[in-house]
Amino acid sequence: MPAAPLSAEQRQQIHETVIALTTRHGLDGWRISDLVEATGVSSRTIYKYFPSKEHLLLTSLIETSEFQFAQIRETTMRRARTPRTRVLRALRECTEGVMDSPQLAKAMVRAWTSGQSSIPPLLAGFEDGLKATLAYAIAGGPPSPTQEVVAEVIEMVWVTSMIAWTSGLRGSEFVDQSVRRALSVIELPG
Repeated sequence: MPAAPLSAEQRQQIHETVIALTTRHGLDGWRISDLVEATGVSSRTIYKYFPSKEHLLLTSLIETSEFQFAQIRETTMRRARTPRTRVLRALRECTEGVMDSPQLAKAMVRAWTSGQSSIPPLLAGFEDGLKATLAYAIAGGPPSPTQEVVAEVIEMVWVTSMIAWTSGLRGSEFVDQSVRRALSVIELPG
């Protein structure tokens, strides 16, 4: 018998449950059977759409990040006047959201770096969303190609510093410091 298709409501429930379980227990602290119990969706159906827990976590984070990126674009545009301030605020919101849950942050980076073949397309979607948010913050509206390149560099600095923090190589303050240093080298106005 083939696995049942997922409804939009089931997908949302799965994503919310995965994030909640990972926030509380880390990626190793829960099983697919816990997800099945919480959502009522069979393991067969879950594995049809999500080949691993890492894939499932990243898909869940990306689904929620699209809405968060839109919110960040809207709030940073209203609250900050200079490109530098808009970028710092946008990344601060991203960073605080992740740092509020070290378990989730570590699981996210573990999933990023898992080497599974299903992960790169997911990461491309997340990076595109973050890059677009940063480019919009730099430009104060629709960005130029040059502003998109600057956003890509800033995004790479943020991701790399997040990996350094979650791996224990650096403290949490390193993320903000790295971004600020990058912005000073780029000489972003404001």
